[in-house]
Amino acid sequence: MQKPFIFGALALASFASAVHADVTWEHTASVSMGTSKPITLFNIRNDWSGDNHRARISFDVSKMAAAAGNMAGGMSGGPPPSGTVDIIERLGDDRLIFALRNPTNTAVTQYLEEPYSTLQSRLRINFFQALDPKFAKDAEPVPALTDEQRRRLGQELRAYTKPLTQAVSRQYFRALPEKRVINGLESRGYRYTSMTKVPDSMGSKGQWVRMASELWIASGQSGDDEILSFTKRANELKSGAPTVSMWINEIMPILAETAPNESQAFIAALIGRKGDANYGFKGTPTQIFLTVSPPPAEQLVTGEIRLQLNLKRRADAPIPMRAFASPTTGERTKIEPFLAIMRNLVKEGRDKIEKSMGDML
Repeated sequence: MQKPFIFGALALASFASAVHADVTWEHTASVSMGTSKPITLFNIRNDWSGDNHRARISFDVSKMAAAAGNMAGGMSGGPPPSGTVDIIERLGDDRLIFALRNPTNTAVTQYLEEPYSTLQSRLRINFFQALDPKFAKDAEPVPALTDEQRRRLGQELRAYTKPLTQAVSRQYFRALPEKRVINGLESRGYRYTSMTKVPDSMGSKGQWVRMASELWIASGQSGDDEILSFTKRANELKSGAPTVSMWINEIMPILAETAPNESQAFIAALIGRKGDANYGFKGTPTQIFLTVSPPPAEQLVTGEIRLQLNLKRRADAPIPMRAFASPTTGERTKIEPFLAIMRNLVKEGRDKIEKSMGDML
């Protein structure tokens, strides 16, 4: 009599372990200059379901394109003024898809689909082999510093450059004391201001450019664990050296460590700090404001530049698997021909370097 109960309990446990919380974000964003209406509009939708994620980005830059055309004497051409792009990540079957949709957003016109786990290594174009064959791709793995070593180097560089930069760069950061309910979600705010002195053409001591930003994050929401889990697994697939040059691989992480503490704190408010349990995802962004104030003379031309992002909705309704499916229409773009062209350019570069050095000698 106990066997049906045991089998039923096992079935329920198995079902519960397979259940996951689907999550959808939808944000609107805009860019404006001066007192004009937005010149660029975006609608950004993110869907997470188990091993799958899709970012659908719709954009409208028609006003900015029209303004640029007027400045260029009515010349047209270039990318389309509006459209939709899908970025699909499927960890289960190791696929990464970029798809450009038609103007009516009813079908895909062009797409690229590649294995996720090997794409980064295939994109590593080795420009250093043009200098010395020992830097070829099949050489030994590129050495890498530890996080502790990068942090120490960054701190030393920051201490060395601080007397040089403090006269031309200032940063301010603080967590706002009061929470705010935004679109039904209790959010915590952070404010960051950066002041940078830039030289002007009049030979004076320079003028200040001010960048003020405000970030609001809602944490502890249903499905947050789902997003964090996906982010960590996707980051593991993308781990590894981005290039075959130790110099290039290390310079950006070290420079990031040289950033002022206020800048690092603002970034950490959005994605956490490396080594934290929730690194990569701290919560749902409910509002982001960014205002760049050029010096007064430049403001007469451009005015202030403002970016604004707002959460339109957050939902946990089930997402159909077709949202993450490979395109069935449109032209598939192959990446290998592009890589072959880049490799040939590297070879030509090596030949030209050898020839030029020979001519000099």
